[in-house]
Amino acid sequence: MKNIKESFSEYASKCIINKESQKRFSTAHLYRCALSSFSRFLNKSDIPFSSLSRDNLVAYGLYLKSNGKHQNTI
Repeated sequence: MKNIKESFSEYASKCIINKESQKRFSTAHLYRCALSSFSRFLNKSDIPFSSLSRDNLVAYGLYLKSNGKHQNTI
């Protein structure tokens, strides 16, 4: 059973470790980059699940576009 107090950052970090243990290093790298980018956007090192709101995700998409990212990377 998932720990209710676990943050999104902690969950994502576990997923990254899992991918590395499966020798899926490229996927782990992409997950790590995405987590780092979203953390910078929110200016938080530990992202609670409550930060995964529709408004934040839309704002993050706009942030990525304004920083030169193309639709296929968003």
